Formats: sequence, structure tokens, C-alpha cells
Amino acid sequence: MQQGASLAAEVADAMRKRGVTGEVVTVEATAADDVATLVIAAARAFGADLLVMGTHGRKGFQRLILGSIAEQCLRQATIPVLLIPSAAGGDATAKSADAA
Repeated sequence: MQQGASLAAEVADAMRKRGVTGEVVTVEATAADDVATLVIAAARAFGADLLVMGTHGRKGFQRLILGSIAEQCLRQATIPVLLIPSAAGGDATAKSADAA
């Protein structure tokens, strides 16, 4: 519970620094819970129009063994899902400024 609160505070701070408005929501889960189902249920309860998720971009055997929560969400969601690969990295505001 403490780890979730700490992570939520970090995310809220990062959002604030980038001028992103929104609400950070944490969900209590057990080891038996399916993370993709929890994410989709939280998005539904929030009334989300779009689900944005980061991905590790694993391929081949690694993906087969480790699976992908983002992929499961993509397959199960009834709303659009935007997947952003970790390779995108960096600061979006810096990239936007460089492109201008």
C-alpha cells in the first residue's frame, strides 16, 4: 500500500511538472489478480475515452514467456488503446521544442 502511494505521488509530481492535468488512481490488487483486467476495469470506472500505456517492446521468446499486460489490454479493451514503446523515451516537451 505504501509503495503504491509513493509511486502515485511521483506520477502526480511528474504530471504537474509537465503541465498535465488529471487524476492519479491506485487500485488494491492481490497476486491472483489479472493486471490487464484491473487496468480495464479502472479505465471503465473512470469513464476513460482512451487508454494510454507504455510497453517494453519485448519480442520473440521473451514476449512469449513474459507476456504483455499492454497487449492483453489492447485485446480486451472496448475503448481505443495507445501503446507507447519505451524506446520512445526522453522528454516529450524537449522533442516538441526541437521539432519547432
